[in-house]
Amino acid sequence: MFKSGFVDVIFDNLRNAVWKFSGRKVGGVEYIYSVVDRNYVQRNQWSFVVRVPRSSKGYREVRATVVPNRKVWAGLERRSLQLGRADIGKYRKRRYAKLAISDVNDERTKVILNDNIKALPKWIKAFKPIAKRKVARTKGNDGGHLVCVFDPENHRDMIRLFFALKPWILDDGYSPSESRRAAKARREWKRTISNRRSLRDLNVVVTGALSQGTRPKVLRWLSSLGAHPQYGVNGETDLLIRGPHYLGSDRRKNEEPRRKQRGIKTATPENLRIILSEASFGE
Repeated sequence: MFKSGFVDVIFDNLRNAVWKFSGRKVGGVEYIYSVVDRNYVQRNQWSFVVRVPRSSKGYREVRATVVPNRKVWAGLERRSLQLGRADIGKYRKRRYAKLAISDVNDERTKVILNDNIKALPKWIKAFKPIAKRKVARTKGNDGGHLVCVFDPENHRDMIRLFFALKPWILDDGYSPSESRRAAKARREWKRTISNRRSLRDLNVVVTGALSQGTRPKVLRWLSSLGAHPQYGVNGETDLLIRGPHYLGSDRRKNEEPRRKQRGIKTATPENLRIILSEASFGE
């Protein structure tokens, strides 16, 4: 998982400048930063500019000016974060940025994240996002959009949020629509197996990887279904669940004669759902 604490932000310089925002010229100060993202061993050096307008009501801008040469990050120098001024309660006079992530499908320039905080990647949750309606008044329909709030001078965390919303999203391949579909599938999966007793009292061995997580987590999951997890195939094994394995087909060739000789049933992650709906494996 990416960690914002691994992003080192070093102040370089400041200068008076004029830039365009929404087609209008804006005057203010540009703060120049060098950044090293230690989440990566190489191609990890960036440069950023944080633009602060003279007007306190103006939008602040965080923009990458130098981007490492990686194909997946091409064009990020044309992307930026815009930070408006909060005006509600304890957030008054602080700055907020909408969670506008890069679109991994390359169909849009950005995707605005809405109320569903639970589905967010952990590195975005670390910035404690909240709904815009709790931070600032709005005349539009964007009150449900998620935002992160910063102290006005906290340029370092503003830059770190850029990493969380842009390059890390592209590297991870996170998509809100895919995340929602996956969450829905997990909920349906849990409902499907909640009343099943297909694995009850069966001795089960798992090889390779399963989407349920690490080996201890998978074994706990099988135990919750009433199975008796084993660490190796033996004469008492009833079911062998085979996930992807680094040895590939060679692993299968080694296992197959032993499995057939002992009459052990097998399952893959793809057909495990069907197997769970069967009444018994011993019949």
